[in-house]
Amino acid sequence: MDRIRESVFSSLGASVKDSRVLDLFAGVGSYGLEALSRGALSATFVEQNRQALRSLQSNLQKVEKSLQTTSLGKIIAQSVERFLKLPPARAYDLIFIDPPYEQIPVVRDSLLQQLSSGFVSPGHTRVIFEMPELPEFLPRGWTLLKSLGKGREDARVVILMYSSI
Repeated sequence: MDRIRESVFSSLGASVKDSRVLDLFAGVGSYGLEALSRGALSATFVEQNRQALRSLQSNLQKVEKSLQTTSLGKIIAQSVERFLKLPPARAYDLIFIDPPYEQIPVVRDSLLQQLSSGFVSPGHTRVIFEMPELPEFLPRGWTLLKSLGKGREDARVVILMYSSI
């Protein structure tokens, strides 16, 4: 996973700096915290598991302390589905999605559809989605920019972009 994460951030390059990040199914916050450590302006973490939330809070405090700030990260303790019901005032630059693998076939298309209603800026926002295999097709308006990893036992991450329909 560390190798894949490094590949992801290598692929994103300078686009991480000064970005607004959304980390869905954040877990302990690995993607969002890495983005903050690479110069992202802010990160919103969405997670509902209590144990993961405790670890995420601790990890965020450590990263903010090392960056000598206390206001880069915001943790939302609720389900991703509930969070996505209210679009933000401004689109995000980078969105990381790492759902439990068994949920991916069920949530992939609906998540991408919800993101396209205010969470992404068409032609700009990069959506980094961790999944075990390449999707056979993507919902209308979405483009696969890059695929990293082999899939199945080895993680696969796809980088997507939405272009208005």
